[in-house]
Amino acid sequence: MKRLTLGLIAIIALAAFAAACTSEKEVKVVETVIVEKEVVVEKEVVATAEPLTKSVQVEQAKYGAEYRTTAQSSINTLDTDITGAYVTHTVSAQWLESPFQWDINFVAQPQMIGEWSLSGDGKTYTFTLRDGLVFHDGNAVTTDDVIASLKRWLEIKPPGVFMTPFLTADPLQKVDDSTFKFALNTAYGGVIDAMGTLWARPPIRPKLIAELPTGEDIGKEHYIGSGPYVMVTWDVGNKVVLERHEAYIPRSDPPSGRAGAQIPYLDRIVYLEIPSEETKIAGLKTGEFDMVDAPALDFYDELDANPDIGVTLYLAGRQPYIGFNHAEPPLGNVKLRQAIRMSIENLAVMHSYGNTDLWILCAAIFGCGTSLESDAASEYYDGYDVEGAKALLKESGYAGESIKYLTPTDYATIAYGPIVKDAMEKIGINVDMPALDWATEVSLFRKDTGWHMFSSWGSHYGRVDPTLHSRISGKKGKAPGGYENEDMDQLRLDWAQAVDPVEKQRLVDAIQTLYYEDAVDLNFGEFFSIHPYRTWVKGFTFNLGYPSYSNVWIEGR
Repeated sequence: MKRLTLGLIAIIALAAFAAACTSEKEVKVVETVIVEKEVVVEKEVVATAEPLTKSVQVEQAKYGAEYRTTAQSSINTLDTDITGAYVTHTVSAQWLESPFQWDINFVAQPQMIGEWSLSGDGKTYTFTLRDGLVFHDGNAVTTDDVIASLKRWLEIKPPGVFMTPFLTADPLQKVDDSTFKFALNTAYGGVIDAMGTLWARPPIRPKLIAELPTGEDIGKEHYIGSGPYVMVTWDVGNKVVLERHEAYIPRSDPPSGRAGAQIPYLDRIVYLEIPSEETKIAGLKTGEFDMVDAPALDFYDELDANPDIGVTLYLAGRQPYIGFNHAEPPLGNVKLRQAIRMSIENLAVMHSYGNTDLWILCAAIFGCGTSLESDAASEYYDGYDVEGAKALLKESGYAGESIKYLTPTDYATIAYGPIVKDAMEKIGINVDMPALDWATEVSLFRKDTGWHMFSSWGSHYGRVDPTLHSRISGKKGKAPGGYENEDMDQLRLDWAQAVDPVEKQRLVDAIQTLYYEDAVDLNFGEFFSIHPYRTWVKGFTFNLGYPSYSNVWIEGR
């Protein structure tokens, strides 16, 4: 099946609007609606000068202002290739674009792509870039840049790595400066979803940057994309400043999540690093800040009651977890990992989030309330048993080695470290838990050695399905801790190739069972992060993984 465009596209040239604004005559604009390459209807829309003029005036009034938000934690890097950290991705998402991006329903839609098609045998995709794509350095985006960026993605990101067995030896072929082909040896229906997923999609960079060595930060001078905003300064430990990309041309279709038109109304976006939660909230109340990104849930009730503040929730759920370093002795011992699992009461961890309306207990590793929800092996999740943990610890042969546990002191939604440490010590484990900020923790767990455990949380956008789940992807997927199991790899591959929904769910159950049996990591439940903002902030909706400030403007501040 060939698909040139997804969804509904209204083709109304900006030039037509400008002409209408300066003309006293009626202007006839032809609107073509396209669905799955088929022209469904062509209709005539009559527009007069007066309403168009008002519309343009309203639109122009949205431009301007500096938007001040507090980062959720300290920032270690802004290179999304070397970390899955939320704080890195939420900043970088404002300047990096991908071929496809999620709409409001978590469906991948064309973003940098203008047209695309799939050959009849399902093995060759042809992609054509949309017109007007320009990098922040002033150079046009070409297929050379896209191909280099996609090759980097196929090497290091879980969706790309997972796709490798389906690809030909040289899958990316340039047709011309705006068109390229992507060739598979076996039909695989997850290509578009993988290119558009929020957390691990391929960021498109200039070719010379995309070809830099992987595994290390590309450097501030290389934080270049083609998105609506440009990174202009990063005062490490203090703030990141972005400005409007003046050469950016949004898509013409309506905005939906991160798909469609992404309009940079704001002159400037400032991310401030402020460790104190109380200082963040005080600044929001006085109007010093326009938004606080995901503060402690304890503030929800008072913020929600404030008429000058709006609060959005991330309803897809965050999953707090402990990541294990499977390659660092003695954590390679599954009985030791299981003993740690049994020593920790999930309810105690989730109670650390406060407001009981904003968290739930849940064993499903692909998310509660999703189509892949499963209760398989939930006996492991519900297996809190101190005496059983002590017995399992003895069976493991643990000899009192110091277990280095990384957990942040400046991250309100990762504050359960002391609970975990106390539980482990009660069964006889020697825990070393140094005081760290999040930026330092990230720098440490990016390394293969020197640590045993770390605190974090994952989101629906990084755990959508078995092909994209960051923690079961193994070393090749670059997840910290390097879990590897050939049986898990095969189950994931089987799931990707299965067609029958019953069989796919059976495989989800099998994957979740193996996850718990191997104690890949320790998940505790789900919480729903809060994102409070001043009511003068308009156009802000939070429905995906992290905030987007395209289509956001300030009114009445």
